[in-house]
Amino acid sequence: NIIIGNLLSDDVDFTKFLINLAPGVLITAPFMFCYLWFIFREDLRGPLDADVPTLQQTYPITNRGLLVKCGVVLGCVILCFFLHPVTHVDPAFVSILGAVWLLIAFDMHHCHEALMAVEWDTLLFFAALFVVVEGVGELGLLRAIASILSDIVRSVPVDSRQIVAIVIIVWASAIFSAFVDNIPFTATMVPVLQQLVADVEGVSIRPLAWALAFGACFGGNG
Repeated sequence: NIIIGNLLSDDVDFTKFLINLAPGVLITAPFMFCYLWFIFREDLRGPLDADVPTLQQTYPITNRGLLVKCGVVLGCVILCFFLHPVTHVDPAFVSILGAVWLLIAFDMHHCHEALMAVEWDTLLFFAALFVVVEGVGELGLLRAIASILSDIVRSVPVDSRQIVAIVIIVWASAIFSAFVDNIPFTATMVPVLQQLVADVEGVSIRPLAWALAFGACFGGNG
């Protein structure tokens, strides 16, 4: 979802993600709760074995002031996410600004410890991933995939093309994401969707973005 939001920042934002994806999550949540209850029913039937005083002693809040500062910064960051349609400030910039603000509010002497805690290998993975996707695009593979999808969608009447495109993207994303990692798949598919919208009349990018999000996220559970 972060990849979709960043690569399609001109068309989707944080608020639209909540509005369009929340209904699907609410519809599927009861089925997931039933499934989880069925799988873990023996564990859930027993009494809750939790010693709260021991947990409080084992994991105490050692710095309440820092906890308050973290809460304030996190609240401001989330508020800025919601205000993106008004401010048009990139969510990535908001997140980095919040992290810097928290480092300053915490203690500049501990910046080294905080930077060591960053998952640099994950950031390097994403950087390398986008390099690979751009290389694949330069080779023409993304264009070839988009051409195949365009031919399929173009073969139906104009008023049905959006629905057909949504169905193809949802199911293709779900099936592929069940077998390959959905992060590189999503990074590869976003340029394909952009090319599809440019080539085919009667297809808009936003519904396809939600279709990719649902398909890749649910399919990744496979």
